[in-house]
Amino acid sequence: MANQLFRIALMLTITFMLFIGLLRVHPYDSSDLRGLLPMSTNDDCPAPCWRGIRPGITTLEEAAAILYSDAWVQDVFMSPTLVSWAWTGAQPALVDGDHHGVLWARNGIVRQVKISLNVTFGEVWLLLDQPQQGDIQLSGATISRPTIYRAAHLAVYAYPGGVLQTNSVLTCPLNPGAFWNAPVELRLESTSGNAADYDLPNWFHSQRVCAERQNRSLS
Repeated sequence: MANQLFRIALMLTITFMLFIGLLRVHPYDSSDLRGLLPMSTNDDCPAPCWRGIRPGITTLEEAAAILYSDAWVQDVFMSPTLVSWAWTGAQPALVDGDHHGVLWARNGIVRQVKISLNVTFGEVWLLLDQPQQGDIQLSGATISRPTIYRAAHLAVYAYPGGVLQTNSVLTCPLNPGAFWNAPVELRLESTSGNAADYDLPNWFHSQRVCAERQNRSLS
């Protein structure tokens, strides 16, 4: 049994690394994504930052003023702890205009900004490399029969002022193609949270558990 699991893990590792190699060999123009993601620590909007909004620094009122004057933004809704907005269509194609942008505040200070993107995790990896932290968490949706198991993939890139975090949702059984090609939700936060160090073997373990649970639900 141990030898069989080792062979499966080895096969998954090789497949996974082949996907990384193909992504790196294939010509990829990251200029649009580079302009969208708040990566720099030296400019007027050091990461993590979105359109001048900096979690942990920008006040809720300042953030609302920025959004009201932004050509990408319309239909701004504001409450004491949350601001949401729709998109005008002028935003880059990499921004998912079908989902509202949202920011959360505590004690009048922005703590988190959430933007849905038309960007895959593989594209983020090519630009930013391996995350420092992350996790994969499995869950089951019982509204249907058989139960559909999903995996929430979290990847965290740390900066001096906070973190850039991507979230993607995968359906079991997992596979490398779905892992790399899953669209991501971007979250900018002022704190790093409690994510563990990013561990690729954990992905292989989750893949096996995910497949086992899904197979049991089908039997």
